[in-house]
Amino acid sequence: MVNIENLFNNAFSTIRTEPKILLPLVLNWIPIAIISLAMSIMASDFIGKYSLDTLRIAFEKEKFGFITQLFNENIYLIAMILLAISTSIFISSFVNAVYPTISYQIYYKKKILISEAVSIAKKRYLKVLWTNIIFNIISMVVIFGTIFLGIILFAVFVTVGGIAGVGIGLATAIITALLMLALIVYVSAIQLILEPVVVIENIYGLSAIEKSHTLLKGKLFEVLIFLILLIIANGLYFAMAGLIAGLLEFVIGPYTTIIELLLMLLPSAFILLSYGLLYLEIAPASINLSDSPGLVAHPQEQNNTPPPPPEELKQSDSSPD
Repeated sequence: MVNIENLFNNAFSTIRTEPKILLPLVLNWIPIAIISLAMSIMASDFIGKYSLDTLRIAFEKEKFGFITQLFNENIYLIAMILLAISTSIFISSFVNAVYPTISYQIYYKKKILISEAVSIAKKRYLKVLWTNIIFNIISMVVIFGTIFLGIILFAVFVTVGGIAGVGIGLATAIITALLMLALIVYVSAIQLILEPVVVIENIYGLSAIEKSHTLLKGKLFEVLIFLILLIIANGLYFAMAGLIAGLLEFVIGPYTTIIELLLMLLPSAFILLSYGLLYLEIAPASINLSDSPGLVAHPQEQNNTPPPPPEELKQSDSSPD
């Protein structure tokens, strides 16, 4: 039985007592700052060069040529934005790879060591990225394949079935919609524990996806309750944070953006820690210690002997090809 209340309390109390765990999330600001700076420069330059009449006349004369001209004038800034976007993917994977180890430290009541979490993340963030890419591709193929199949069946029934075919087609559409909803929910449930599986157990790709699927057996309902409560909690937090930011705007004006960024750190850390703690809650019931290559030992499964820290249990940390 997943103790969701205790899980949330552990995540929240750790953020309150160990605010240093928010620091890795600041790395996500780097590409955002670069993108904002580049777009600000582009907008300022654009406004300084072109009036509305100039734009209208230039666009009417030569649409494609004018667009090409704008592109050439801002080629370096556009390249900077594209580089920042691609960099943000790697940074996000690295940051997400930090928090499962912190969750592990919380779960087993160890000292919170950011250095240990960062050290492990450096070796496994590419595995996190690769696993997410594979999982997202599989998910999209399955979901859109279901939609496409539903559309084909609907068209066939309506075309060749007459009045009865319309009824069968509508039933097929409803079944397809329900199936698609079920797939989205299940994909979301797997996504919750996928990154902790990669980092803590040191497996990736299809192996990590299969392990996540195995862990959800018999636990899906509890995981869905966790997901619903997490969404509600974050919705309430963002409503409160938006109210606070709105009030502060009258006091500090444009500096409110900084406060908003700081407020965003709290739910991000809470979510990532909760994912890791959820994985550790459901893992002992499903993991076979004999064939798992990573961090799977649980105190209840080894005569209440706490497992060693993740760094001591690691296998070879070679990056995925």
